[in-house]
Amino acid sequence: MDESLVSIEHFYKTLIKPDDFGNLIFFYRINANENKVQQLAVTSDSIKITESFGLYEFLKKNYFNIEKNYRKLIKKSLKKLFTKTACDELFTLGEYKSNDPEKSGIQKWYKAFAVKYEINGKPEYFVIITSIEKNLEKENEDRYIHALLSDAVAYFEFNLTKNKIIGSPVQIIDDHSFPMLESLGLEKNCSYEDFTEVYCSNMSQSMKELYKSKMNIQTLLDNFNKGVYEIKFDYSMLSFENNLFWARNSVILTTDKKKKQIFGIVVVKDITREHKDTEEKNHQTEIINGLSTDYNNIVEINILTNELKALKLSEDNYSLYNKVLKGLPYEDALDLYIRFCVYEYDKDLLYIAFSKNNLLKQLQMRKSFSVEYRKKVEGRIENIRLNVARIGDENNFKGILLGFVNIDNVIEHELEQKKLLEEAVRMAEIANEAKTKFLSTMSHDIRTPMNAITGFTALALEHRENMKLVEEYLNKIQNSSNHLLNLINDILDMSRIESGKLKITNAPCNINEIIADIENVISSQIDTNGLKYKREINVKDENIFCDRLRVNQILLNLLGNSVKFTRKGGSVYFGITQLEYENIEYAYYRFTVKDTGIGMSDEIKEHLFEPFARDSTNRVNKIQGTGLGMSITKNLVDLMEGSIEFTSEIDKGTEFNVYIKFKAMDKADLEVLEQKKKDDFDINSIKGKRILLVDDDAFNREIAITLLTESGFIVDYAENGQSAIEKYSSSESGYYDLILMDLMMPIMNGYDATKKLRSVQSGRNEYIPIIAMSANAFEEDKKKVLEAGMDSHISKPINIKHLLTTLAKYLNMKAKPNL
Repeated sequence: MDESLVSIEHFYKTLIKPDDFGNLIFFYRINANENKVQQLAVTSDSIKITESFGLYEFLKKNYFNIEKNYRKLIKKSLKKLFTKTACDELFTLGEYKSNDPEKSGIQKWYKAFAVKYEINGKPEYFVIITSIEKNLEKENEDRYIHALLSDAVAYFEFNLTKNKIIGSPVQIIDDHSFPMLESLGLEKNCSYEDFTEVYCSNMSQSMKELYKSKMNIQTLLDNFNKGVYEIKFDYSMLSFENNLFWARNSVILTTDKKKKQIFGIVVVKDITREHKDTEEKNHQTEIINGLSTDYNNIVEINILTNELKALKLSEDNYSLYNKVLKGLPYEDALDLYIRFCVYEYDKDLLYIAFSKNNLLKQLQMRKSFSVEYRKKVEGRIENIRLNVARIGDENNFKGILLGFVNIDNVIEHELEQKKLLEEAVRMAEIANEAKTKFLSTMSHDIRTPMNAITGFTALALEHRENMKLVEEYLNKIQNSSNHLLNLINDILDMSRIESGKLKITNAPCNINEIIADIENVISSQIDTNGLKYKREINVKDENIFCDRLRVNQILLNLLGNSVKFTRKGGSVYFGITQLEYENIEYAYYRFTVKDTGIGMSDEIKEHLFEPFARDSTNRVNKIQGTGLGMSITKNLVDLMEGSIEFTSEIDKGTEFNVYIKFKAMDKADLEVLEQKKKDDFDINSIKGKRILLVDDDAFNREIAITLLTESGFIVDYAENGQSAIEKYSSSESGYYDLILMDLMMPIMNGYDATKKLRSVQSGRNEYIPIIAMSANAFEEDKKKVLEAGMDSHISKPINIKHLLTTLAKYLNMKAKPNL
């Protein structure tokens, strides 16, 4: 080793004392005269030169890495060093922040020392730079932990890596420390997991789960690896005195110098008072917010200081209050608010109403009052209700509350209600007019067939010896009866549609059979009116699921109107076309009904689908109709999720197009349908069966008995439900094959009679079909019939074909229901 280095080593070991510089980073030797700098490496055995460079290069490399705020300090210290005359004296240059030479973009804390030293009679300077980052971190950590420990009720340390509790966990009561391990029944150096398990044993299940989720080893390791070294959370538990209290856990995670183990310290503080205060404050805030939900802004006026205090502010008023009104006397704030925010024509009202004198005067007489005014907001007008209430009684004012409520919705609602009321009155008047018109029309339309029925009945009786004439009269009576029945059915259908009780019931159908039914009904009318008729059918799927009755009703209404409103010699067209549809499971049909009839006026076209709508011109007023057919048709199409369109021109004709999709029948559906046809009952096989007819009306009984007897049945009858029970009970088992039951009867109705008959049948171990036969024809009536224990329902007036088919079905049942 050269002589200069020997001197330096002596200097380093005696003067600088290496033990004081455990965090030594750099050691430099500076020869100012030669503008040369040497970087030295210090070991336990020697000192050697590792790098040499010029003084300017050294200063550039180090000086400009120092943070700007500390450069002046270091520069000033170096100047003192270079002008220093004394030797062998260690000089502190200062503490500073500089860029980390190993990690770009990172700054750390350093401390620099220097000394002026003579070697071989020549002055040289030595600079030592040490890292004080860890020292500062430790000092900060110690200060932070000390601050955390103030007011602590417990703390403990642990080695997270080794799952061990370090030292003695302590509980602090009245400034006295008590060991926690003994009170928890744990041994010294117990595992961290055992400690936390026992520590949270006095917590509720939910709090225990919270504590464990925050304090388990894996969660803490994950936090540490993410750079989260402090975790805080609140929980409740029972104290050692068995009192519930709220605690706040502060967990600090650190590592050792070699970064091989992770340690933690937990400080527990009692925040019960703080928690209760927060809960109480939140509760009070919730109460205030709940009571003031309708208020956009709430302001308090302090009577003594004449100052405003905002208790609740909307976003648009927050800036106005804080920038303009806050801190102003009430009168000045009121003046500014009215001048810049209130609608011109309401300003005088508010100046008078909310002057301080008027407020005091009004609130001495009553607890509260309100004023409504208009406010300007970004070019629009808002309606505001300002509610005023006093705090305290009339003789001891503590303050005044002003509550601002936007009442645009209230005013809008009132206007809407007024409009709705006016509309309701108008609609009621229209409905009343329509009802009057309907009753007038119905009176005429019902009396017309009734007049024919009574008139031709009288003529038939008068000419009873002329059978040909009587037959002609009976046919006319039957036609008039059918027309009367159609009128009544239309009214009932409209009633069910408007009440939402009419339902679509889909069943297997064949479109060609539906067309045949319709043409059987309409063909005679076409011939009678001397019309030309053309029909075109173009469908691929003729077997579908649909409500046959309602499809018939739609098409008969349309075709019936075409026939009625087309003059002799005109033509009626009926077409069905299957259209393309995206879902191959459905058949999408277009039904077209077109005529060369009288057409419709613009007035009736606008109201065509409204109930009771009829053309009031002389062209149609002699044609029978209720004005309900098209309304019913439109509602039925809607219920089937279809659509209807029409075009019409006076004296040129009308065309209707109805679009409806139906579920197409697949192969399996067709096989079931074919089997059902094979199983159809033979009506002839039921002749000779004995039926008990229960009906209180003598005319209805006579008609039913005659029809049934002529069809080959043996008929017995009862006049009410009680009589039916007596007759059945006194008969032998198997005597009656079926019971036809009216519903509305005196003494006992059909529902109650059925329930008792089922009870008697059960005792006799037999089952007799009971079929309702009633004028109650609504769906809810049919449902009620089944719920009472009856098997089926037949509507009056009786359709003999439907009656016989139904009787055949139940008299030929191969298996009776379970008793």
